[in-house]
Order: sequence, then structure tokens, then C-alpha cells
Amino acid sequence: DGTLTGGRGLPRNIADAELRRGRFVGKGLADKRVDLIKVLSDPNHPDYEYLIESPDQMTLDVDQATHAEQIESLRQLVYDGEPSARIVAVRFLARTRSLDHVPTLLYAMTDPDWRVVREACDGLRFTSRKFDGFELPLKRNNYARDKVVAKWREWYSTIRPDAVFED
Repeated sequence: DGTLTGGRGLPRNIADAELRRGRFVGKGLADKRVDLIKVLSDPNHPDYEYLIESPDQMTLDVDQATHAEQIESLRQLVYDGEPSARIVAVRFLARTRSLDHVPTLLYAMTDPDWRVVREACDGLRFTSRKFDGFELPLKRNNYARDKVVAKWREWYSTIRPDAVFED
């Protein structure tokens, strides 16, 4: 806290930057063929900040085998990525609306970074289509979070009774 790093978060090419929601965002990745999962896994990659700020640029491969590998890589990021990469991975997994990702999103609800927890809760609401249910309080409250996680587990168990949850 309190440390300012000049230029951090700015796109490499300022001439092509635009202002979105109060932040400068570049118009695209330096190399369109870059493996976006590898970029998220490496905070030192030149396109890392851009991808964190513009996760909508991320798409998965259409090839089934590659797609499955990318999903598995995103799951791994939820477990051991940088906090900002975990947020993007959680958001992307939730955006698929696949019930197969619910155990991973429930695991993300136990993350030490409250931003990841909030993103996971929003992702569960999006995936379940229960937009009004099981909300977290605005301020960090581990007791309330544990109750919300229990409710989400109970909900998921009604859909998939044989579900295995990760702790």
C-alpha cells in the first residue's frame, strides 16, 4: 500500500490507448496468436496487465482437446494464480455457465482475497441463474461467507447429489 509504480497498468502503445471506466486500456494484444492462458500464468509477460484489464479479449479454442486443456489451465489458475489472474479465471469459468465448474467456483469462495470471493459468488449466481440469491455482505465477513458457501453447496447437491467438493 502506498507505493506508486510509474507506468504500471498502462498499455505499451499509449497512442492506441483509450479511456474505459476511468482506466487507460490498449486496443489489443501485441501478438494476436499469443496463448492467453500462458499470459495469465506469467505476471511478467508484457500483455499480462492488458489481459487483466480487458479479460473480454480472452476466447477459448474451438478444438475440443485444446479447449479442455485451456479449461483445466483456468481451473489451475483459480488454485495457484496471482490474485488478479484468479479473478479473471473465475470470471471466465463462470461465463461458460457450465455446472461442471461449480465446485471450482465454490473453492474460489474460500480464497483469501475478498475480490476473488466476490467474483466467485457473482459467478455462482450467474451460473445458477439465481441472480437474487445467496449474496455476500459488502464488508469482509468470513462467518457470512461460510454460510453462503454452505447454501451454494446445498443448492448444487440438489442438482448433482454425487458432487465432490474441493476444500
